Amino acid sequence: MFIGGMKYAYVLTKQFSARRIEGILGRYGHISILFGRKMKKNLSYFVLSLFFLSATAHATVLFDNGTTINPSNTTWNQTYSVHTVFDDFMLTGSSTITDINFSLFAVSAANYIETYVSILDGGIGGTTIVAPVASTGVLSANGLTTSNSNVPNGFDVTLSGLSINLAAGTYALGLSTKMAPNFLTSIASGDSGFGSALELLGVVRTGDHMAFSLENNASDSVPAPATLALFGLGLAAIGFRRRKQSKAA
Repeated sequence: MFIGGMKYAYVLTKQFSARRIEGILGRYGHISILFGRKMKKNLSYFVLSLFFLSATAHATVLFDNGTTINPSNTTWNQTYSVHTVFDDFMLTGSSTITDINFSLFAVSAANYIETYVSILDGGIGGTTIVAPVASTGVLSANGLTTSNSNVPNGFDVTLSGLSINLAAGTYALGLSTKMAPNFLTSIASGDSGFGSALELLGVVRTGDHMAFSLENNASDSVPAPATLALFGLGLAAIGFRRRKQSKAA
């Protein structure tokens, strides 16, 4: 994967910005003396390759409400706007939610249309601060099954591309999944959870929890310390070799 990333970054740098970096390096006489023009050109590709590789995405788990179980108490959520499941969560600091992961049971992933996300301030029963937002999730089979022929197969769902900004505090996540006509779905329960209950159809169900997690997938454009160290060692080695060749000549 790393080698593939290097090749991709090399192609990008060669197409777009190699000359710019080469020009910047050329402003410094000692770099030109150490590396020469050809080496300086290759070095410019290397610098930009490191830049592209350092701008990597990483996921930060903001909240985890437990693992999906093979359920007998799944939270029925048959039709959007009629059934919405709410469950509490807490953020320890100001956060931007970009991804929501949960699980559902249905006949087939092909029957899935979209999921609506809402947020209540203060937990279950609180004020709506994020009105239902539609998001089309990516489904993957998780191998779990139920004995209910209406919702026999389990799927993990990832909602991406969200941008929900919240301060530290307690909230409730609302999920409502829309399926194709005449097909049902059931959002899965978890093995644990924050708070003491969830809410469905205005009824608080003590002891039940919805399995979900909240993430922030951010792009970090700052090179990692290991990347900078590797770059420094590479520069030193190339410079030493160039000087040695110059003396030998």
